[in-house]
Amino acid sequence: MLVSGIDPDSMVVSCVISGLSNAICISAGKTFHGFIFRRHYCYNRDEMVRNALVSMYCKFGLISYAENIFFNGGVSNSIIDKEVWNAMVCGYGKAKRGAKCIDLFREMVRLGIDPDSYGLVSVICSCSQLGEMHLGRSLHGYAVKRLMMNEHTSVSNSLIDMYGSFGEVGIARKLFCRTNKDDVVTWNTMISAYARCGRYAEAFSLFDKMVLQGNIKPTTTTLVTVLSACAHMASIEKGEEVHHKYIDDEMLSSNPTVATALVDMYAKCGQLEKSKNVFNKMTERDVVSWNVMISGYGMHGDARSAIDTFEQMERSNAKPNELTFLALLSACSHVGLVEEGKSLFGRMGDYALKPTLKHYACMVGSSGRGRKFGFVNADGSDGGLWGALLSACKTHNDPKMGIRIARRAIECDPQNDGYYVTISNLYDAIGMWEEADRARTLMKERGVEKAVGWSAVIELAGKAARDIEKSRIVPRHILQLAVADVTIANGRCYAQHPQPFASEEGWWFVKAISVDDD
Repeated sequence: MLVSGIDPDSMVVSCVISGLSNAICISAGKTFHGFIFRRHYCYNRDEMVRNALVSMYCKFGLISYAENIFFNGGVSNSIIDKEVWNAMVCGYGKAKRGAKCIDLFREMVRLGIDPDSYGLVSVICSCSQLGEMHLGRSLHGYAVKRLMMNEHTSVSNSLIDMYGSFGEVGIARKLFCRTNKDDVVTWNTMISAYARCGRYAEAFSLFDKMVLQGNIKPTTTTLVTVLSACAHMASIEKGEEVHHKYIDDEMLSSNPTVATALVDMYAKCGQLEKSKNVFNKMTERDVVSWNVMISGYGMHGDARSAIDTFEQMERSNAKPNELTFLALLSACSHVGLVEEGKSLFGRMGDYALKPTLKHYACMVGSSGRGRKFGFVNADGSDGGLWGALLSACKTHNDPKMGIRIARRAIECDPQNDGYYVTISNLYDAIGMWEEADRARTLMKERGVEKAVGWSAVIELAGKAARDIEKSRIVPRHILQLAVADVTIANGRCYAQHPQPFASEEGWWFVKAISVDDD
């Protein structure tokens, strides 16, 4: 056309821009923009072209380019084409600029411009991001009034996700029950909402119902969410079931996201060998995969293997990040590899990485010489560093220094129950009984409760666990259950009544969960 001397009209230019936008050709899109600007092809006089450019840059994620055309090119003064307004709202949402997304949406409503489903989904997601519960509920009402939930499943899915992020899982479930369930995204969103709220048993139950539908297959998102829930619940049985039924060796080699989630699940469920076997089957490994395996070794006290894995990572030309070194330093700290920790800490500069307070906290814990690091200003530190300093004081039997540090730690993190317990014990150790009582009283006044640990989850055969948020922790000294009434298999406790019990292996803590007979 150009060779023939024919100038393109706005329709042709807009079609070319849309084609580049759909193909995500960023470089070509910017080049074409410059071309039509220099040639003055419909650029200054045609709203269609400007709108197409705004939509293109929003899709590319180049929000500053889109803003410049939208606000300075006259687009924002026009209310004729609602598509460009919705594109701009979506652009802000995609760029995680939630406040801008919400503000522009409000301006749209003020001008009488109706949002489409994409724009509404972006605003709902921005409400989730910013914790805007009141506005989110208003958008729910708006969607109901405009019948958008019946026509667009994406709107319902975004609302389910929003209520899940607010902890309103009951409302999310009601929306889920009213939504067309032929879309796997709907199931994934509800399963994720349960998992996010810590209701892992219900996430498992819903996953089982999904696969029983027959017409819906688990996606990468489904598997990662369920495996993450298994890791949090330490549910090795469910994790192995998901592995054997839905994840084969081909997926392990071709889908690093699922494989990494499986490595993490096995490591957190105490199955380090299985975690390592899955990791070795992976042909594609990103930095997250390496970090998870290094962390797995660290949490099992195998710092040497963690370091070996890091060296293997370097040989594979994968670039470590801050989390890589945090996992390494934590592993060294747990087993007292002081010199190795110092060496790794020094190597962060080789990758242009700047240590954070968490890295310094690991170094304090590793060396056990809190005084060497001086006294850190509480306004600029976090609880992890104070915890490491307290641990160092306990190691070197220095209660007076420990008391000073514990006071600063409480100022930094007043809701950390461990600091109150530590300072109370330190006062007891040097005979300051009144101060010890005062620390316990302060803890009660601030409503800080001491968390009780647990090491096994009751799972009754043939029952579906539910209401995990109502779980209660039973202290081990209350009741002893006869070993004959308990079966221990693969590190799990199976009993008719959720109670603490003693066995030849020592005391076990069990976490009680209610069950559903269905």
